[in-house]
Amino acid sequence: MIKKFFTSAALALLLMVSLLPRAHAEAYISLGRYGAGEPLSLFVCQVDPNVIILANDLPEGCHIQEYNSDAGRFVNLEGVPMRAGSFTFTIDAGERFFCNIDITAAAPWVRITGDTQCRPGDRVVLECEAGSSDDGVLSYQWYSGMDLVALPIEGATDSRYEPDTSQVGTETYACLVTNTNGPLNNVTMSESMTLTVVEPSVSSLSIETLPLKTSYLVGESFESAGMQINVRYDDGRSAVVSQGFAVSPAVFQQAGTQSVVVTYEGRSCSFNVMVNEKEKTVTGIGVLTLPRKVSYTVGESLETAGLSIRAYTADGGHFDVSSGLDCSPTVFRTEGTQTVTVSYQGKTCTFGVKVEDDTRVTGITVLTLPANREYMVGDAINTTGLTLQVNTNKGAETVASGFTYTPRVATAAGTQEITVLYGQFSATFNVNVRAKEAPTPTPKPTPTPAPEVSAAPSTAPAPSVEVSAVPSPIHTAAPTRQNTGVNALVKVFFVIAVLALAGLAAYIWYLRTTGFADEGEYEAPRMKPGEQLTALIEKLRNRNSNKRE
Repeated sequence: MIKKFFTSAALALLLMVSLLPRAHAEAYISLGRYGAGEPLSLFVCQVDPNVIILANDLPEGCHIQEYNSDAGRFVNLEGVPMRAGSFTFTIDAGERFFCNIDITAAAPWVRITGDTQCRPGDRVVLECEAGSSDDGVLSYQWYSGMDLVALPIEGATDSRYEPDTSQVGTETYACLVTNTNGPLNNVTMSESMTLTVVEPSVSSLSIETLPLKTSYLVGESFESAGMQINVRYDDGRSAVVSQGFAVSPAVFQQAGTQSVVVTYEGRSCSFNVMVNEKEKTVTGIGVLTLPRKVSYTVGESLETAGLSIRAYTADGGHFDVSSGLDCSPTVFRTEGTQTVTVSYQGKTCTFGVKVEDDTRVTGITVLTLPANREYMVGDAINTTGLTLQVNTNKGAETVASGFTYTPRVATAAGTQEITVLYGQFSATFNVNVRAKEAPTPTPKPTPTPAPEVSAAPSTAPAPSVEVSAVPSPIHTAAPTRQNTGVNALVKVFFVIAVLALAGLAAYIWYLRTTGFADEGEYEAPRMKPGEQLTALIEKLRNRNSNKRE
């Protein structure tokens, strides 16, 4: 009976404990290792339906998410952690759960430039594109070499790297990208790429200069002396070489026109030579008909259509040839009359063609003005120092001669336009022209008529002298700078004339008072003043002569 009682009591107590909220117990949960930036949805624990859930110290970017189902109530850690590190957080839900999770720095993604080929000395830039899913900081280190023998390149710590391309060859490169997030980091090595530095390849060949010998006899070997070929590369460069090429055939086995093939670095070109039988040696050749085209512009190639020669043989015969002729030059580089040499069986003849420069003038402008641009009317225009910029279809050039100008003489005061002519084009510039100053006139004195002298009556105690002069016209206009000196000179002359007349009158009076001249002897009605003076002088001379006797 007692045993049954204790059994029932134990079952009742167990039922009561199961119905009460759980007591606070501790549990430790390790959630594992995940990368920063990686979305998380991790089961943490299962809790009772009625408890309150509290979470502390969750990783940044994460939160607690509850889920209810028929199976119970579940707690998950969800979100996207962006910061790396080892994190411990707690969840209180009737009991305390200590949870630990390790967040590592995200592995960066990396893309690098693909395989590249260049010429020696070309500028090449290798680029590494990288990123990460978290908030880490990226750094770069470039390596050269393959796999285990790859070595870091000193100073190459940027996302871009310019390798040395001076040497021909192939080198392998890769870039190591490090993502640093907090105390942790993660690295990714890019795929490797190759950079190949190669010499430019030959794109085509052409004969620049034919060999000195282009005519052979059967059995003779080819002679390359004097031959040059023009080599053009795929990068646009070209060069003329005279050695390093191969020719075929090396020995001529049959007569007739033979094609010689020249090979250089995988490319080839050809030209013709004449191979003759030994008994038909050509002793000389001459031009029979000229090519249809004999006028060219600089840069054009020779056209031999219509050209034929007459070949003379040792037996006195001849034959005409219009094919298999070698001509040089094949391209005309300079203007003027050019001589084309025709070769056939070792003999040569020539003909001339006219080569013109197709440069066309499109306009002119004054580049430098003449040194002298100040003139007087009538001066000749001097263009010393004048230069023109002549624009052509091939560019511009400066000329200081070869032009004309008009007018040649400065014709009018002021700004005068000078027109410069160069061919059918013209340009202008201006010069300053001043008028010539008129010369200052030399003043001339105004003549004054001689005064008339009349003898006074004898009864007068003193002689009376009358002076008559024709007065100069008096102008009321204000004197100018030019006639001021003339008027002063006239006044001085007039005063001197008056004083002279007064002196003459006084002298006549003296002669009368002394009895030398009789009264009325020299009166004006009978004698003019000049005659009176002459008579007085003559009487004075006679008187002095009588005194001496």
